[in-house]
Amino acid sequence: MIDSSGKPTPLFSAHQTIALKLGSFQEVETIKQQTRGKTILEGQYSFSKDDRVIYVLWGKGRLPTKIEGEVRVTDISGNAKIITSDSIRLTSSPIFIEIIE
Repeated sequence: MIDSSGKPTPLFSAHQTIALKLGSFQEVETIKQQTRGKTILEGQYSFSKDDRVIYVLWGKGRLPTKIEGEVRVTDISGNAKIITSDSIRLTSSPIFIEIIE
């Protein structure tokens, strides 16, 4: 997971992001899932961790109705930004969404 120059690979960054965002979650709910064989083409999940919910979404579907207003979006590489939910467009790459209250 480290390249020949000693830098973390994209796979390392993805694992690190998942661990930081979802480590120690207490509950998961499948909101929507579309599969082809063993491949998940569209995934929408909510993970409960302490007193907050982190959504993990990818595919071409619409956002769950509970996601609205200002949110923190983190891509699979760990890059985060605060945006409004109406500007989110889902792709094949998973994103993590936390509602800002």
